[in-house]
Amino acid sequence: MKISRFPAAAAWAMALTLAMPALGAEKGVSLRPKLTKGATARFTVTTEGSNTTWSDAFLQGETTQTVNREIRVAHKVIESSESGAVVELTYERIKLSVQVPAMNMIHAFDSQTPPSRDADSPIAEVMRPLVGATITLTIGSDGQIKNVKSPRSLAKPGPLGALPNELLDPEFIRKTYANLYSVNCAKASAAPGDTWTFAESRPLFAGAKLNIGYSYKMASATGQEASITSTGKAEVAMPAPNAAGNNNGSNKPSTELKASSFEGSVTWDSKAGMARSVTRSERLKFTMDPNQGSIISNETTLRETITRSE
Repeated sequence: MKISRFPAAAAWAMALTLAMPALGAEKGVSLRPKLTKGATARFTVTTEGSNTTWSDAFLQGETTQTVNREIRVAHKVIESSESGAVVELTYERIKLSVQVPAMNMIHAFDSQTPPSRDADSPIAEVMRPLVGATITLTIGSDGQIKNVKSPRSLAKPGPLGALPNELLDPEFIRKTYANLYSVNCAKASAAPGDTWTFAESRPLFAGAKLNIGYSYKMASATGQEASITSTGKAEVAMPAPNAAGNNNGSNKPSTELKASSFEGSVTWDSKAGMARSVTRSERLKFTMDPNQGSIISNETTLRETITRSE
């Protein structure tokens, strides 16, 4: 009796088909957020920053200010849909220290210290109202922060007002929390070795902008977590000269970027659909000539770490 070879061939073809990924199936690690209504988490944001300004107009020549912060933030998803989500971030704890050696100034505040001791800290009056303040983020399906609403009524005037006002500034908030929900990849997923780029523009002053180009790489992936690194390069875009005197009325920029560096890393948790940790390090050095001949040099550094707890 003749036995047909077709069943065996068909079985082999079927097995091969089942072993292959389905057409259009997602490959690699998913990089899209998973923001389910009611979901909660907590983040601790630790920041070390310095700002050094030099000018021959200063009696001491140079002034340096350092600001160290530790902030605990509660995260809650209050709305969720296919187009994105609305997230509330609430400041639960704020710990802050400010030092300006040239002025012999050292100020510190910790919201866990009883309010009865606020008189010991000159900055307690402007910082304590932020404890319990809630920021609302509108996040797209790609994880990009589309809109930021903060309680601007808590903003304070005067030099010390810069400390709480920064934590209420929409641009500052976007920069700080952006990589919690997105690693700026146009694709929905990536695999170890994959690279991609992203560009952003930050406002500086008097119409100037800082344009930054980032390069990302998925360095490794284990299970549902991926390690992603980034570096960046920046350039200053000055507004065109005009009758009002931008760029000192000439084609020579009044602001020059002398040095810049941007480095970061993200541990992305694809199961949770958000970062488990984020680190970023930035350095910028400018020279400015606002009055044609009065040179001011400014250098800022930032080191920041965000860690998530369930």
